[in-house]
Amino acid sequence: MADETRRVRRFSAAIGHVATALSLCAAPVAGQDPLDDARAATAGQVIERLRDASEGIVRGAGPTLRDSAVSAVASVRAAADHLEAVIGDRRDVTTRDLDGDAERAALRAMVALTLAEDFAAALRTCLREDVANLLTSFRENVRRMVGTGREWSGDAPRVVRATSTNGPFPYTMRAGVPDTLSLAGTGLSTDSCGPATATIAFPDGTRSEVVAMGQGDGTVALGLPPLPQPGNYDIELRLRRRRLLVFCGSERTSLSINVLPPAPFGIRYTASTTRSMTREIVWNAGELKRANESCGEDVTAASVFRLPEGWTYASHEWIVYLDSGVVREHERVRGNAVSVQYRVPARDGRFCGGAIRMIHGRMEIRGVQTTTEPGPSVKGEFARRLDFGGSLTIPLGLDAGEGWDISEWTINVRLVHPDGSVHAIQPGGGSGTGSFDWNPATGKLTISAPGGCRTGPRADDPSRPHHGSP
Repeated sequence: MADETRRVRRFSAAIGHVATALSLCAAPVAGQDPLDDARAATAGQVIERLRDASEGIVRGAGPTLRDSAVSAVASVRAAADHLEAVIGDRRDVTTRDLDGDAERAALRAMVALTLAEDFAAALRTCLREDVANLLTSFRENVRRMVGTGREWSGDAPRVVRATSTNGPFPYTMRAGVPDTLSLAGTGLSTDSCGPATATIAFPDGTRSEVVAMGQGDGTVALGLPPLPQPGNYDIELRLRRRRLLVFCGSERTSLSINVLPPAPFGIRYTASTTRSMTREIVWNAGELKRANESCGEDVTAASVFRLPEGWTYASHEWIVYLDSGVVREHERVRGNAVSVQYRVPARDGRFCGGAIRMIHGRMEIRGVQTTTEPGPSVKGEFARRLDFGGSLTIPLGLDAGEGWDISEWTINVRLVHPDGSVHAIQPGGGSGTGSFDWNPATGKLTISAPGGCRTGPRADDPSRPHHGSP
């Protein structure tokens, strides 16, 4: 009993932190009325979609869970059959235009349709290991929201869609991860009679208050602290609603959420490198020396100075020893060579008595040479180390060697899913597939797991491509 009291106190303390976060950022929901899509459909379209969703759930559950899936969709199929029996030849009438018994049957069918289509979509994207738990949650919420035709009350408050901020699961969250569930449905509006309140029942039967916030648009957000124990949890939502325009009354509805077990991923990674070494040379490329003793015409002094083969030009310096009035006409760099050209004037003065003109210089060319080769590499494997939404930073610590620098990295990261399949992830990938970030400046590799269900076909889907070991 003492242990149980401490657990409830810890839960209540966590509620306070969740309340603060929830007040700052309540999770959005897709649309104010989750039945909008169904209200625009005809009665016949709702019936066909209900049957399609039911078949999709049975197929998606796989052969081992077929019987459980058939049982879970029994009420969904019954809602379709009941609506078909009530409407008679009015299959082409829009559901919002029905009245009387047909209106009530259509509303029940629309609630069933929203639950079934949300769940069918989840089965197409979630891990095989989660299907049994998701099926439990679906079966329980269909029982609460759809029930049987005899017990159906069209004006009772109902939660039709419960959306998690941490993944695309309907009515579910991951163990050990705080979450916000946005609840949308019928009759969930809160008004001046007071805020909504909620209570969660633990699998052992104990209960605790949950932070609830009406969002003013017919939706309610529930802030849930981390729930460490997987299993099915019942939540009772209490709404204060106005009656007869004056009086306030209390109405209740309930839902079931399934806390899924953590789904850790194994990690496989490889890192290979290309390393480079850059050397520098200051090359004495030769001298240019020319004098002009003639009296009648100028002469040209020119030369091309080259680096040795395999060296790349970086810069040069022309060192002049003697320049007695010559004219430099050009100095050009082409490839790993430098060309210089001077015009050396003739002697001038009376009877050609002027001084002899002369150019004498030396060319130094600074060259670089880069050598590349495969550098050090590393590979590693961590078995079942990364939970949904978690991340892990690994210092690679590769040393290129004295005088060498790593010029190129090739990083490959793969996640081993709980079903054994291996999937490559990309840098900056989406939250649905996982991603990695590599920082060469620090030598650290950060790997992030998917934030929710794995996208793509499940392991038991025959259309799923084969993934081998990395």
